[in-house]
Amino acid sequence: MLKELFEKGYLNYHKLIIDNAKPLSLKTGEVMVLIKILDIFLYNRKLTIKDIRENLLMSKGKLDAALSSLMERSFYEIYISYDDGEGQEYISLDCLFNKLEALLSQNNVNHQDELTKCHNYLVRTLNRILTATEIEILTSIINDDGHDYDEIEEACNYLISINRNITMKTLVQALNRVNKKEEKKEVPASVKNFFNSVK
Repeated sequence: MLKELFEKGYLNYHKLIIDNAKPLSLKTGEVMVLIKILDIFLYNRKLTIKDIRENLLMSKGKLDAALSSLMERSFYEIYISYDDGEGQEYISLDCLFNKLEALLSQNNVNHQDELTKCHNYLVRTLNRILTATEIEILTSIINDDGHDYDEIEEACNYLISINRNITMKTLVQALNRVNKKEEKKEVPASVKNFFNSVK
């Protein structure tokens, strides 16, 4: 699926690789090389190591070390295609897309587990079931804003400590109170969803 999206130009693979560099155990140089491989591959489906060397401004030693590490860890594979008895080296990225799909699938399972835990915690804390709108906002808090169970529990404890009722509005405010100390940034998705729900 990811490979098809990539080949059709629908996949933001730069962001995908950068966002998942840590779970994929990629160093900065390896991230640059991998992104460059994908850039070149979009225009030349028969990608070779020579193509990469010609298109990447990196010292030969660093480039060779990154390419070797990526191949050893199955981020790409080399195969030989024969035409009229002459062999030509090409690169296959199937293993990279398999890794990314497995990682995204695992992240989705983790988000679902986190969502279930947070939902159950709020049901116990509020002593009632959540409405469909509240579940939608909670899903956005977990999936879009990246908050987890510990942060939600901490936010609820904070609201209790200042004698505020726990509602989705106050929960979103408590979760985002730390943003006041940070530079101004885009409004979190959970805040947008809350305001859209009360229109």
